[in-house]
Amino acid sequence: MESTEIQIQEMPNGVDFTVNETEMKKAKPVNVTPKYLELKNIGEAIFCKFVKFTTVSIADKQTGEIKALKGVILATANGFVINSGVNLINQLEKNNFQAGTPLKIELSGMAKQTKIYTIYIIS
Repeated sequence: MESTEIQIQEMPNGVDFTVNETEMKKAKPVNVTPKYLELKNIGEAIFCKFVKFTTVSIADKQTGEIKALKGVILATANGFVINSGVNLINQLEKNNFQAGTPLKIELSGMAKQTKIYTIYIIS
């Protein structure tokens, strides 16, 4: 009979892997699958924390071609959202926010087909 040896990699130092199912069931789950964020009305805003930049795949409405766009993931009270608006991405990149930075993002105007956002740091 052939035996198979299973090697367990060393666990990360200081990480508690104890699972208390009763306590976990009481906690409010957070959806980690981002939903697309679309602010539609001038003055509409979200409170969130910056998470990271990512790539968003979007189908061209006319050709169906899949295009890769730069996007941003934000954490909200209801889970994660993603957006690929050019103005929003440019402002976030320019400010070089660290992960976890609390923000208020407000739709403040439109310039042709581009949404204009105002970003506030919450302190």
